[in-house]
Amino acid sequence: MTSFLNYLSPVERSAVEKALQGTMEESDEEDLLDLFTRMGSHFLPAKNNMEPAIETMAHKAILQEPKYIVDCFLTPMSLVQLKLPDKDSVLSLYEKKKATGRRVSQLFETTNVVLSQREQTTFNHLQRYVKNADQDKAEKNPAFLHWFFCHMC
Repeated sequence: MTSFLNYLSPVERSAVEKALQGTMEESDEEDLLDLFTRMGSHFLPAKNNMEPAIETMAHKAILQEPKYIVDCFLTPMSLVQLKLPDKDSVLSLYEKKKATGRRVSQLFETTNVVLSQREQTTFNHLQRYVKNADQDKAEKNPAFLHWFFCHMC
């Protein structure tokens, strides 16, 4: 229940705490109804069923919904785990995929099959600039440079 209360907004937490203590006011009932509605129920339970209803809601929010998500990822993640079994393999993959000037420049394509002399010269300058860019520029600017060049030619 403590985890569920921490999961709630302060207004919802206050309404739930008052409901559990039996000291609800009309504004608390509205807040509690909003919470129950968000959790899939469209009415407030009777006061003598309030505690079990809140416990059921807490169980659903804190255990069932996250478990469903974990179960959905179970098969895909087991396949990933075969290819990336440890931290070093993940870091290695990350390094291989990291943007470098050379990798970014190799992504450039022109929309024209044949470029004019001026366009080819511009393309070559842009590729050389990107290829020689430092790591920071390569990571921050590839999308912009690709867009710029594709729209320029």
